[in-house]
Amino acid sequence: MAEIQKIVTSAGWLDQCPDGNTHMDFTEINPEELPPSRWDAAVQEKRQQVLAERNQALPAQSGKGVGKDPNQNDVKIVDRSYLEKTLKPSLKQPKI
Repeated sequence: MAEIQKIVTSAGWLDQCPDGNTHMDFTEINPEELPPSRWDAAVQEKRQQVLAERNQALPAQSGKGVGKDPNQNDVKIVDRSYLEKTLKPSLKQPKI
């Protein structure tokens, strides 16, 4: 016990706080008790609020073609050699 006290003291844990004593409130928190059905309703209500806030940040109309992948829905049948091929990047600068 003496060794632990020596370690704690040398670490400065028992020194006076330069900001003075801080008051900490240790009152017990009593959570609201609800039946499961009311919890489900409360969670759904909060979910709808979050979705509504998220939808407010979205633009009214999405730009046509903006961010659309030109290769979307393209399917190619390839053999094993294509999957094992080592690709080397080109030195060309991407077009912006």
